[in-house]
Amino acid sequence: MKKYCVTSLIAAAVIFTSVSAFAFPYYANEYNGVFFRNSEVLVDNDQSGTVSTGDVFWGVMSVQNIVAPTNIFGQTGPNIWQTGSVPQEITGYFATEVVGVVDQGGGLSTIVFSAAGANDPNGLLVGGEAVLIYEGNTVNYNDSTQALGLSTATDGSLAFSLGFADMSNYWYTPNLPGSAITAPGTAGPVGVSYAGLDFIQLPAFGFDDVNDPNESVVNTDVNFWFNSEIFDFGVFGTADGRTDFHFGSNDPAVFFPVPEPSTFVLLGAGILGFLVIGRKRGQK
Repeated sequence: MKKYCVTSLIAAAVIFTSVSAFAFPYYANEYNGVFFRNSEVLVDNDQSGTVSTGDVFWGVMSVQNIVAPTNIFGQTGPNIWQTGSVPQEITGYFATEVVGVVDQGGGLSTIVFSAAGANDPNGLLVGGEAVLIYEGNTVNYNDSTQALGLSTATDGSLAFSLGFADMSNYWYTPNLPGSAITAPGTAGPVGVSYAGLDFIQLPAFGFDDVNDPNESVVNTDVNFWFNSEIFDFGVFGTADGRTDFHFGSNDPAVFFPVPEPSTFVLLGAGILGFLVIGRKRGQK
């Protein structure tokens, strides 16, 4: 049993090392947890003063740390990467369009999102994309204004994108009190978002679906799921020249990378080498 554990740790270390220097850090065959904070803007396209169909949320994010636990929630376990641990920055851009606001009664509403598509106000997303993840060796993320946030979050190399690839993908904010879907104005927590997305532009690692615990009732399998606690910054604007972001959130996300076939080949070659050496020693 002890030998098995040691072998597993060595294999994991080899896989992680192979993707370390300025590549998205992860452990293969683990429920990797990705923690990031984001700032976002509500574009009130119909100037209604409330969140309604056709409005767009866009924003930027900075990954704070990545952990490799062994449970599906991906929110506990050893740190494998964190901001400042290496001269690397992982950032992101996202945009979603409101496709429905559902009145649940009792003063509660649910906002349903989909890909912004051609309505992405910054024109960065294509097709079903909703999130772009960048990585680079310039650590300069700054979300003090919308312009700085946009420029510093997207100045790295595109690592992969996430979005709506099929009917299993979703992004929604449930059970918001009616006042919370009014235009921002009062600082403080306003709700939680849930999302399950798939890779659109593929990452440089293999991956497997995760059975999303947020959607366990419908047994949803996705490449990447997350939830977000949303905070209102107390400011609001559309195309009126404001530079402040309107909302922010802290988001734990989970994905399950697997070794690429080429990694298996390398590991297999190493094991074969050990077997050959052992056989020669045995013959001697």
